[in-house]
Amino acid sequence: MAKKELATGNWQPATGNWGERCRRKWTSRHYVSVGVGLLVLLVIGAFIGEIRAPHFFLRSNQSGDDVHIKLDLELDESDTDTVEKMQLQKEESTSPFSVLSVGEQEQEVTDVYDDMNAWNKIWDIAGLLHAVKNEKKGNHTHGTQFVGPTKLNVTLISQDDGILSKLTARELFETFPSPAGADTVQIYNEKAYHELIQTFMTTKTNITICANGGSVTAGGGHINFDSRYYTKLTNSIRELNLNSAGGAVRNVGRGHGTRHSLHSAVFAPNFFPQYTDLLLWEFSINDYGYHIPEESIIEQERSLLIAWLSEVEKMRPQNNPPKVIMIYLWSAPFEFTDHQRVSNPVYDAHAQLAKEFDFVVGHVNVASYFDELRMKENDLKQLFLADAHHPSAAGHLSIAFLLLDLIRGKGSGGKAGSERRKGTDVDLPSQHLHRSMYKWFCGTESEAKKFVQSQVVEYGDGDDGIFSRWRSPLGTATLETPRNDVLPGTRQMFFDFASSEMQILGKQDPLRMDRQGSTALSCCTAGASTSDYTTVKVPENAEPIQNARSIYFGFGPGLSDVKDLKVYIDSDKEHVNGKLINVGDEEWKCFWSWKDVYDPMWFAFTEERTEISSIRICVENDRCDEEQELSEAMLISIAVY
Repeated sequence: MAKKELATGNWQPATGNWGERCRRKWTSRHYVSVGVGLLVLLVIGAFIGEIRAPHFFLRSNQSGDDVHIKLDLELDESDTDTVEKMQLQKEESTSPFSVLSVGEQEQEVTDVYDDMNAWNKIWDIAGLLHAVKNEKKGNHTHGTQFVGPTKLNVTLISQDDGILSKLTARELFETFPSPAGADTVQIYNEKAYHELIQTFMTTKTNITICANGGSVTAGGGHINFDSRYYTKLTNSIRELNLNSAGGAVRNVGRGHGTRHSLHSAVFAPNFFPQYTDLLLWEFSINDYGYHIPEESIIEQERSLLIAWLSEVEKMRPQNNPPKVIMIYLWSAPFEFTDHQRVSNPVYDAHAQLAKEFDFVVGHVNVASYFDELRMKENDLKQLFLADAHHPSAAGHLSIAFLLLDLIRGKGSGGKAGSERRKGTDVDLPSQHLHRSMYKWFCGTESEAKKFVQSQVVEYGDGDDGIFSRWRSPLGTATLETPRNDVLPGTRQMFFDFASSEMQILGKQDPLRMDRQGSTALSCCTAGASTSDYTTVKVPENAEPIQNARSIYFGFGPGLSDVKDLKVYIDSDKEHVNGKLINVGDEEWKCFWSWKDVYDPMWFAFTEERTEISSIRICVENDRCDEEQELSEAMLISIAVY
């Protein structure tokens, strides 16, 4: 059976004028013939399960600069060799991609082929779309393959924040030299990468990018919303038309100063939007164990990430969590190591731990990128930092540039990170490269520590022996903002009081999004109605919390004056029996001390509670002894275990 060539055409490569070549080489006849051929192939695909979508192949002409688009296929629907024929065609091509339709109006890319080498220049695909659409408008369009400079464009990047916030994606690639090493940009899981690109290019509704991190994400350093890295990323995705199916790209900032991955893991339902397509992790400054003993600092930093990724894994049903990209920055304060490299201890400790989770796309490492720039420490600080550790507007641009470079497909050819980053001061034992378990590092020398360990770590028997893993809370509530709206079925609870009863603690930089809301707990006053006490509930029509054993309380630092605490469940008139457990900084040399985050306490029920729909809380302290209605114990967050 003879092959039939459905369409051929010549395209100017990305460095030329695509719109002009479109005008000269492609006519209505070409578009119609391609559309007819594509329709035939779609029919064939309906009968052949192995074909996900018809493929065009973009390949270089060795005899010149033109790029040809060609599709060869058997027209017989029953031909069992069709798949093999297409595979042979694929092997001859250098950049395969899939299309849904090619017609008079537009060309729409809707799927990607699982060949990483073909996706090193995803901008070529976006450029193809722009060329066709702009041609119909009579506009001239240039190619979108960005060839970066060999050195940083210091003059441009030194402009004021207002100018930097308006830089286009093209200008970013004309400003920053391409990263060279796998430490700087690396794709961990190719399948996750392709699924992310497919989401961008096929989604016709909302595409949500959530940035979860510390004060950098919140805008620390007086960085306004338009200049933050995730805003620039979403703007560039729209600009490059990577959302080619028309999906509305939106970003959600979930940044909280002085918070680490453990904080977001415990309160994940409050901070991770339920329907997130791409989740950005930015905790490398905050996850460093500044107060952790040297002998356990690496393992503790790794366990923070395991807890966070474990919660991400639970975000969606059917084993379909959002895709994750890790953003590594530096330690605080920003400084060089003895090897004249930017100090980056959390990246060194992780040793690409996130590779173990198949929904993690990869990482970008700004500290490693700064090493590649080979600039002096003071020059880096002056250009990329707003203060001792927060990035400036130029620093945020460097993060956005590296994220775009990863989405572009860079980092796919790099080798896996070694156990020791060249020039680092940290040696990593070989067992760090195997599947990791969540562990307890606070000790077991007291009954209090043993109890808390039993709440947050789950132990069991597996194929390789005894395992330990992260145990999620049964329900959580927080007054910190920004946070999600409360939805039934998400393990969220809410404080039931008037908004006027909430007080803001800590810094209140008007440009930053994070606020530490808190409420003064009620005093246990004789004769008072329990309905007047501080109340936390599950949402209306939500299932009660089942089999609770304890409640974790996060008070404002220095604002936890509590002699005793009473808890009333649902409509009970009597408070439940239990024991109040204090967590002291000096005794708890681990992240569960919540140093600089909360004054933590636990309330352990004497007996397991079968169901909980509401919790009412009152306290006793010196202020309450003076017959005041409110204590000075300022509660920020709770978690039920």
